[in-house]
Formats: sequence, C-alpha cells, structure tokens
Amino acid sequence: MLQVIQEINGVTGYPICNEMTCPTMSAGNLTYTWLVDGKAARISAPKFINRVEKWIVSKIHDPVMFPTDPVTATPITFGYTEQANGEAPSGQPQQQAAGDPSQDWIGKSSGFPPTFYKDCQGIMKQMFRCYAHLYHGHWENPFWHINKHEVLNMCFVHFVTVAKYYKLVSDKELEPMQPLIDIYTKQEKIPPEALAGHWAQHSSQS
Repeated sequence: MLQVIQEINGVTGYPICNEMTCPTMSAGNLTYTWLVDGKAARISAPKFINRVEKWIVSKIHDPVMFPTDPVTATPITFGYTEQANGEAPSGQPQQQAAGDPSQDWIGKSSGFPPTFYKDCQGIMKQMFRCYAHLYHGHWENPFWHINKHEVLNMCFVHFVTVAKYYKLVSDKELEPMQPLIDIYTKQEKIPPEALAGHWAQHSSQS
C-alpha cells in the first residue's frame, strides 16, 4: 500500500506523497512527530514513512529481537528508546539487562527477549500511523481513483483485527481511525473476539 503513494508520477516527476503535498505526517487534525536529536520534530510524511520502514526492517532483522536460531539461553537484549509521550523512536540502541530467568514473559519459551511484546506494540503503532495518513491524506487520490480502495480496506481490517486481538495498539492511538473501525464493527468485519482482546485476556488469566 505504501508503494502506491511512493511511485514517481510520470507527469509531475514526484510521488503522490511528497514534501509539498504532505509537509507533515498528519491524520486529520493530528500530526505525528519524530525524534530528531532527542527532540520531537515535525517532518514530512514521506520522510516519516521512510524512517518507519527502515526502523521496522532493522527490528525484524535483529537476531536478538527476533531470534531464528534454536533456543540455547535467555538472550541479553537491547531496545530502542521511545519517549513517554508516544514519539517515534530515535533509533539509538539502549543496553538493557538480560531477563530474569525466574520471570516469565510472552515469547520466552521460543527465545524471544523480555521486550518482545513491547517491541511488537511499537512496530504496530508506527504501522497504524502510516495507515492513518494513507486514509486521511490519500484515500481519494490515489486509492479511490485507481480502484485500490477495497484492497486498502481489506489490509486495514486485517491489521485492526490483529491489533485488537493481541492488544498491540491502544484505543487512544486508534482514535484517528475510530469512525471507520466503528463501521467495520457494525458490518461484523472485525470478529467479536478480536474486539474484546480475547487473546490478551486469556494470556493475562493463564
């Protein structure tokens, strides 16, 4: 879906989402900021999206965050700092102590670090912000004009279903897209168990 707004227009020489059309990473009246030199800064949507893509790729390919080797021991891990106000991560690693072997956490049995669930939440939050910008800034142009709006909707429904089921994105974060989520809820496109955060509830009780 991001590729649709990143492709260069043969007439203008610019992608649809560019520095001029999208000077900030916004979703309606809400503007997302990125940490630049430790300070929250407004940057253009294409820059924001590009940094999100690179950050997520770095996370996914980090063998400590997402190990692929057989479990041998509890790994020493590190995480990317993210400000309490919800700003995007700076990308600077921060050393953390290894998880206490006596403690349990999601993914421990498969060799994932104690920060695994929080890392997944961070990734999903940034992905949601990209969806929010696509809908608020580019729903009509290009998605409606090129008849790709149904594909975008299908992807978003799946994203919200996973986010809700595993409680990976907070209700507060979802607010910019809540009217559309409400429509999908009434249409029963999002399963009731996902809306109830079934997995997260079951996990907390087990």
